[in-house]
Amino acid sequence: MFLIGIEKVNVDDKKNLLFIFPWFKLGGADKFNYDLLSSIDRNKYNITILTTEPCEYVWRQKFEKFGEVFDLTSFFYIEEIGQRLYTI
Repeated sequence: MFLIGIEKVNVDDKKNLLFIFPWFKLGGADKFNYDLLSSIDRNKYNITILTTEPCEYVWRQKFEKFGEVFDLTSFFYIEEIGQRLYTI
């Protein structure tokens, strides 16, 4: 998991947080990520989540309640994702 703080002024004056996860599968790491996102005050932060690995995304709907979710494998070839993330 990567967390990147993005400095950008929004109309609502919330800070933006970007989380990069490999996927949303059933398991301990994803439960941890879910609990972490559950603890963030959404009145203070806008949350964006990127996933980098193709899978069935069993828990995607659970994570969508926290913010925007983007599956990078829908936009790029898997081989390109590392380079694309490097340029963020």
